[in-house]
Amino acid sequence: MLHELDRYLTEVLVGERHGMGPSLIRAAALPASWLYAAGASARNAMFSTGVRRATRLAVPVVSVGNLTVGGTGKTPFVEWIARRLHDAHSLRVAIVSRGYGAAPGTLNDEAMVLHDNLPAIPHVQGADRVAAAREAIAKHGAEVIVLDDAFQHRRLARDLDIVLVDALAPHGSYRVLPRGLLREPLSGLRRADLIVLTRTHQASPGSIVAARDVASRFARGKPVVEAGHRVVGPDFRGRRAFLFCGIGQPRSFEMTATAACAEVAGRRFFPDHHAYARADVDAIVDEGKRRGADVLITTQKDWVKVRTLGTFALPIEPLRIEIEIRNGAEVLEAALDRIAARATSRVEAAR
Repeated sequence: MLHELDRYLTEVLVGERHGMGPSLIRAAALPASWLYAAGASARNAMFSTGVRRATRLAVPVVSVGNLTVGGTGKTPFVEWIARRLHDAHSLRVAIVSRGYGAAPGTLNDEAMVLHDNLPAIPHVQGADRVAAAREAIAKHGAEVIVLDDAFQHRRLARDLDIVLVDALAPHGSYRVLPRGLLREPLSGLRRADLIVLTRTHQASPGSIVAARDVASRFARGKPVVEAGHRVVGPDFRGRRAFLFCGIGQPRSFEMTATAACAEVAGRRFFPDHHAYARADVDAIVDEGKRRGADVLITTQKDWVKVRTLGTFALPIEPLRIEIEIRNGAEVLEAALDRIAARATSRVEAAR
C-alpha cells in the first residue's frame, strides 16, 4: 500500500497523472518547493563564497552524485570508476558513502553489492564522510577516494565532481522537492566537472537530446558523456521469469529483465531499500508459481538481502549489470587519468 501511494505521488509530481486531484497536489507542493530550493541555494552559496570551507584531504577525491532522489545508476557507475582506478592505474582505492538505510555496524545494500563485485576495494560508511574518508586513508592506505552519492555533500572537497543525469527521467522531475524530484535547483550542475547521462541504452533519441539540452543549459559547457549498461552473469534466455525489486527506478530494471528473458510471468515492486522479510519472498514465490514462472529475477541490491533468508521453492537469480560507456569514453578516461597522475605523484613524493 505504501509503495502504491509513493508511486502515485511520484507520478503526480512528474506530471504523469492528470486531472483536478493531481493538479491540486502539484499546486499545494509549490510553496514548500520554493522554500526547499532557497535553502539548498543558500547552503551552496556559503560553500561557494568561502563562508563555509570544505575539508581537503591528502589524496585525490572523485565524487559521483546526482541531483534527483531515486536511482540514476550510481552504484554500477561507482563500481566502474573504482575498478578503472584500481585496475588500470594500480592505485589503492577506497569507496566512501553515507550508508543510507544501514543498521548500526552493518553495510547497506549498495555497499554489499560493491563488496561482492569489488572484493579488493574497501568500502567505509558513515554519516560523517570526512571522518570516513580519513579512516579509509589511515586504515586501508587509500591513495584515492571515490565518494558515492556526494554531490550535495559539500564538506569534503573533491578533485573531480561527476554528476549523473538519468536520460529516462520525465521532464516533470526537473523541479525541486517536494514539487518534483530534484534535491537542489538545476543551476547546481554548474559545480560539476563532468556530466554523465545514464540509461541511454533504454532512452529514445529524443530523450537523450532533451537530457543533453538540460546539461548544456545549466552546466555551461561542461563535457557530457553517455552511458548505458549491459547484463552480465546468468543467461535467462528461454526462462519464464517473475520479476521483483525494491529500488528507486523499477522501470529500468523491468525493461532490462524483460529483454534478458524469454517471457515475464509477472512483477512485484517494493519501495526503495525495502527490508525483506521471509514472508515477503514466500508471497513472491507463491505468486510466481501460480503464474507458471520457473525463476525469480531481482536486482543485485535486492539479492544481497534476500539471500540471507534461506532457500525457496523457486530459484532466485540476481540480474547483474555493468556500465558501458557509449559516447565520450575518451573524456571520462582522460579525467580519471589526471586523477591517477595526481595520486601517483603524491605517493612518490611521500616516499
